[in-house]
Amino acid sequence: MADTFPQTPGGAHLRTVAMPRDANASGDIFGGWTLSQMDLAGATFAVSHSGLRVVTVRIDAVDQGRAAEL
Repeated sequence: MADTFPQTPGGAHLRTVAMPRDANASGDIFGGWTLSQMDLAGATFAVSHSGLRVVTVRIDAVDQGRAAEL
């Protein structure tokens, strides 16, 4: 299968599948679920480079332009 999302060398990457439990009654994915996936990708990247335990201290802003449908 072709990789439709090419990876940038050195960046944080995570590929996962949203399930119906991750969406509201209208079928839009919860913003909190999206943010948690971003946090997991960032933590994986940070641990792989530091070799230490890490924690997210702050996220200043996340702008979602439109709803993400399941």
